[in-house]
Amino acid sequence: CAPGPRSVEPAHRPSGIRFSETMVGSIEVRGGIREIETHLSVKIDDLAVFIARHARNPDVRVPIIAGTLEIERSGPIQVDPKKSYMRIMTPAPLDERGREVRTLEYVLVPISPNPMWERLEGEKIVRDDAGFDAWQDTTTLDLTLFTASGELKGLMRQPATEFFGGQLPSFEADTDDPARQVWAMLTFGKFFFGHMVDVYFPGLAQMGDLGANLMRRSHG
Repeated sequence: CAPGPRSVEPAHRPSGIRFSETMVGSIEVRGGIREIETHLSVKIDDLAVFIARHARNPDVRVPIIAGTLEIERSGPIQVDPKKSYMRIMTPAPLDERGREVRTLEYVLVPISPNPMWERLEGEKIVRDDAGFDAWQDTTTLDLTLFTASGELKGLMRQPATEFFGGQLPSFEADTDDPARQVWAMLTFGKFFFGHMVDVYFPGLAQMGDLGANLMRRSHG
């Protein structure tokens, strides 16, 4: 059979991954509630370096390379890709039951001075509360919007239609090499869902560690 397409990329070129995310919600202002919406594009340039750095120190900034924030149909404001970023699956202090907690943190800064907002800081808290709440934890952002006159509190969520119809299809590896594409998708999936297992199924993670240790001993 005919050989498949071959990559023209240099063998040493790092493999990255990118995805997009849309969230909608509201902020509390004097006199009521105002709608807020974000559209963000995120990129990890070198996935291998990111995984290695995160294992040593989870305080790794992931660039938000493009995006907008809109408040109450005032028109989308571009975010500054040099100052806007995420932190993904950062370990937090154990909860009151001694269980693992992770956070996904967002910092958005407008690309030019804006009278409506100066900075947004938000956090998704991934923890094992009563019931299976993984969906709510990973799609709900508690936020603070910093303005010239003070701070506004709010909440944004990612609709299910956006997650399945928008975010999931947006995941793509930054390479034209099919083998690297598979590696990048599997590596990021293992990283992200591995942290989910640590939070929601700690016993399963311990069993996996035990199995790995047994395999190493049996081949030692």
